[in-house]
Amino acid sequence: GAVDTEENAADDAAGETTTTEAPATVTKVTGSMSFQAAGLTEAQVSAAAKTTLVSTLGVAATDLSVAVTKGRRLQEGTADSWTVTYEAVVEATAAAALKTKAETAAAAGKAAFEAALTTNLKAEVEKDGGDASAITGVTVTMTAPEVVTEEQTTTTTANMAGDPSGAWHAGAVTAAMSLALCW
Repeated sequence: GAVDTEENAADDAAGETTTTEAPATVTKVTGSMSFQAAGLTEAQVSAAAKTTLVSTLGVAATDLSVAVTKGRRLQEGTADSWTVTYEAVVEATAAAALKTKAETAAAAGKAAFEAALTTNLKAEVEKDGGDASAITGVTVTMTAPEVVTEEQTTTTTANMAGDPSGAWHAGAVTAAMSLALCW
């Protein structure tokens, strides 16, 4: 439906501005993993985790985001504890298949996932000129992935005033999270 502010109402009377709201649904697969490794930076863990997840889940890097948290060492001389949460934006029809891939990586495919993550962590350290010899056999604990559907409202304002071609000029586009449903 149309939404008007007082300013837009005056413009609408002249036929110049139109504001509309359109509902949109975004589907995501989310999960997390944790592991211990020494001598890494947050950027290295982030890059290695993203590379491993993109490869394992078969999603585009642009559709996957990761957040890395470094935990405190339980005692001096032990490896750092790392937690990586991920979120993959997917078409609703692809969510179940992606969730299955993530579940496989946490179970039957865990050894292959751990090997790939270890290789990618070493590559990141070496790329930065560091010694990766201490990174061996990373053991990963993964949470069960979840499919999350979020309802968003997108508001678009278009203005035709002063446009001799009659083409619409898109104004500001904003999205407001309104409801998150998890299953």
